[in-house]
Amino acid sequence: MSATRTTIAFAMLSVICATPVSAQDIYLSRQKQALGVILETANSLCYTLNQQGRMVEGDVSGTTKATLDDAVSRIKSLDLIGTGKLTERDYQGVQQDALPDALESSQACKRAIFDRLVVVMVPGVADTGLPISRSVHLNPRRPEHKPSIDCSNTNEPLEELLCADDDLAQWDGRMGQLYWTQMRQLSSDGRRALKQQQVSWIRSRNLTCNYTPYESYSLDQLSPAKPCILQMTRRRVEELGN
Repeated sequence: MSATRTTIAFAMLSVICATPVSAQDIYLSRQKQALGVILETANSLCYTLNQQGRMVEGDVSGTTKATLDDAVSRIKSLDLIGTGKLTERDYQGVQQDALPDALESSQACKRAIFDRLVVVMVPGVADTGLPISRSVHLNPRRPEHKPSIDCSNTNEPLEELLCADDDLAQWDGRMGQLYWTQMRQLSSDGRRALKQQQVSWIRSRNLTCNYTPYESYSLDQLSPAKPCILQMTRRRVEELGN
């Protein structure tokens, strides 16, 4: 990162840190961190299973359990309400279900492990109102569903995420429509106030969902933030609609 961007990033961080954070925002932030741990765990396990092949007993079994134990410990430290625990059947199931996928396709293996662990360890993602599997995966955006930003001229990774995922695009689009409808109806002072409220909300969303502007992210790296962004955007739609 250049010196200029570093300065801007620190300036943004200082403003973001001054933004009030609610208990719900703290929960969403921890939930996003938990999903990040699960994604890291899935990547690690699929690599191990792929490298070791069909040696499902002995070293591979031990490595699998150790990796999952580490994930359980890290997620438990986040103190998420409703977080499940892995049973011995879960440990065995992760390896048995994912092994064929690991030998055939790395992406299929990662998804198999990720989905299984999310259901058991972070069931709260269902608060998005979507099935868990849909809440934590990107769903290709339909052309008729447009977010509030111009997808032909994105400026940062989060905008690319909004343009890539159908669920995020729909809710971000609804938020944008409500925002601009109000802007057209307000006085100049009201427009300034609403604009500042929206800027503050964007800062809060970024902080809560562990997203730092000016950093480089792939869509895969950003996908664990989807439930957090979706829930916060739905909440903002409700605020603007009242």
